[in-house]
Amino acid sequence: MHLGLLGGFVIATLDGGTDVLCAETAVRGRTTSDQEDVTAAIERFEAIRTDALPRNMSLELIKKTAEERWT
Repeated sequence: MHLGLLGGFVIATLDGGTDVLCAETAVRGRTTSDQEDVTAAIERFEAIRTDALPRNMSLELIKKTAEERWT
């Protein structure tokens, strides 16, 4: 299982520097500024970002896969 499959989330930094987390669940969204939750989301984001391909490589992979499967 990949960390990115656990649900969408957004981390926003408000004026003054406070980070806020908005996380989606199967039932509802949740907004919190709880530092433990925000830190966990930042760590998850960094793990996802580390595994992600650069944009141009992602586009090439998508194009190649589409050509192989649908043409």
